[in-house]
Amino acid sequence: MDNFIRHKLLQNHNGAYELILYLDDTLTEFSQELGTKSSIRTDIMKQATLLIKNRYPSIRITVVKVVLGGFVMSTLPIAADRAFANTSIEQTNSNFFYSVSPGDTLWGLSKKFGTSVDLIKSANKLSSDTLTIGQKLVIPKAIHTVQAGDTLYSLSKKYNITVDSIKEANQMSSTTLSINQKLIIPAILEIAQTPTISETTAKPTTVTHTVVAGDTLYSLAKKYHTTVDTLKKNNQLSSDVLSLGQVLTIPSTQSEAPTSGPISSTPSLPDTYTVVSGDNLYSIALKFGLTVDELRSRNQLVSDVLRIGQVLRISDKATSTPISTVSFTTHKIQAGDSIWSLSIKYGIPQAELLQANGLTTSSMLSIGQELRIPVHNIPVKETVSPSHGELLNWWTEAQYVFTIGKVAKVTDVATGKSFNIKRTIGANHADSETITVTDSNTAKNIWGGYSWTPRAVIVEVDGRKLAASMSFYPHEREYIMDNGITGHFDVYFSGSTRHVDGKPDSSHQVQVEKAAGVR
Repeated sequence: MDNFIRHKLLQNHNGAYELILYLDDTLTEFSQELGTKSSIRTDIMKQATLLIKNRYPSIRITVVKVVLGGFVMSTLPIAADRAFANTSIEQTNSNFFYSVSPGDTLWGLSKKFGTSVDLIKSANKLSSDTLTIGQKLVIPKAIHTVQAGDTLYSLSKKYNITVDSIKEANQMSSTTLSINQKLIIPAILEIAQTPTISETTAKPTTVTHTVVAGDTLYSLAKKYHTTVDTLKKNNQLSSDVLSLGQVLTIPSTQSEAPTSGPISSTPSLPDTYTVVSGDNLYSIALKFGLTVDELRSRNQLVSDVLRIGQVLRISDKATSTPISTVSFTTHKIQAGDSIWSLSIKYGIPQAELLQANGLTTSSMLSIGQELRIPVHNIPVKETVSPSHGELLNWWTEAQYVFTIGKVAKVTDVATGKSFNIKRTIGANHADSETITVTDSNTAKNIWGGYSWTPRAVIVEVDGRKLAASMSFYPHEREYIMDNGITGHFDVYFSGSTRHVDGKPDSSHQVQVEKAAGVR
């Protein structure tokens, strides 16, 4: 059973720690059995030791206390039970059981192990999507319905797994099968063993760091109390140049044990989280141990609709990392208004304006009708140096700064030459045009004529310098006449995609990162 709703550690006067387990207050029947049934006590100890191995492998914990309704229902000394303390849970030869860790969700596990949420729920007889830290799950690769002629041996060959694994996953005591019997076919996991409690607290450990805008080897060396040479050696780097999104291994020899006071049962929360495909407010709240209301409050959300790439504030502490926020204003329809003209006026995509008001492209507007207008506040980000640009995500930031109709100054990073452009259209990236013949001639000089080759550029708009990538090959529709070119060209920002297939263009992204100084 997994009925602990939370836990914490408290240090006693001897320097050791007590593990406090808080039971669900509704478990009155369980509390009565706690003192009379040894099996209940054993179950508690199994869960406690599993928790210790997963979360606190380097801390000396000597006592487990079970609390219900504010009262200590039982005190279980770990040191007195040597047989159990040395073997935290019953071991098997299988390696298809997964122990739930903080932040795990069914959706995340399904993606991690290449299965589905429904298969995991079916294999483990789960009635809800809620998981408990330390909970053991079978990760299924399939649920097989037994057919005539099936044997455990034939199924083991079919699914490339051992007979014993199938038997253990299905708790079978014999090899006899029945027609239409449902069998769990477990996936074999490669999960690193968790260190035992007795291991030293001062052993060297490593952490990983994903490079973001502004990171340098020097700044990372200071942040993690190491040296540039150590970072380069550990990551086999031949130069000091870092790439956005690059994952670095950071050496650390610090002990994980705290020196005094209580230990929070929740790991430190990140400042922000970037929304990915499949996310919703509930799954994100579950991932970080928050409530949906807390997420809404911290991000000033007025709806539960999320966008891929949207950055959400997770921690409730003050942070130096600026994030975008959205508020709403109201527009009363006047004669001549259209969804397209209003999207241009307020600098938001037409699709977003339609969605905010539950409209479609065929919806009719009426004079006096009130529309909700999303207003995006895009804070200024730090840059690597004055000569580099802000690294803004196209979908959640850049398209709201360099909006359709905006005029900007473009500076080529390599040559330092500048010219003016206007964003005239574009949803996946900024389709733009030069303003004058002089601007067009400057661009031709930089690119050596018309070219699809992307170059790193700085786009200056409304006093902000943005990192971007531009190619200069005018094509298709145009809105500015007499500027010396026919058609528009492409300006990409971080996360921009192609119109033709909606996929990122790696050659442009390299130049964006170069303009931001992170490549």
